Amino acid sequence: MTYAQSTALSRSNYNRAQMRRHPSYPGARVKEDALKPMSNFITILVLVCLLIVIYLLQVNTTNSYSYVIDDLNRQQTQLKEEYESLTVEATKLESNERVTSHDSAAGYSLPTNVYFDQ
Repeated sequence: MTYAQSTALSRSNYNRAQMRRHPSYPGARVKEDALKPMSNFITILVLVCLLIVIYLLQVNTTNSYSYVIDDLNRQQTQLKEEYESLTVEATKLESNERVTSHDSAAGYSLPTNVYFDQ
């Protein structure tokens, strides 16, 4: 065998090996069927974990809002009670008996002659 023949033979063997490794070569495909079940399981597991995290965040946010709402409801009932007590106190202060019995009202007299212009 001559040098040229041995070089051509090694080049052809090299080219065949390169073709087998090339991704577009049909025989060079990796068996993806063996990886699919595991990759599907991992993908589903990651999605489930993501959904759990989103759910927990939503529950936490809802609970924090419920504490704020409870505080506001408590404050509202306190303000209603205070309003009712102030209303009762205002009606007591405006009563006719209190006004006439007050010290400053003792010097007042009722008008005797009242005239209306027409």
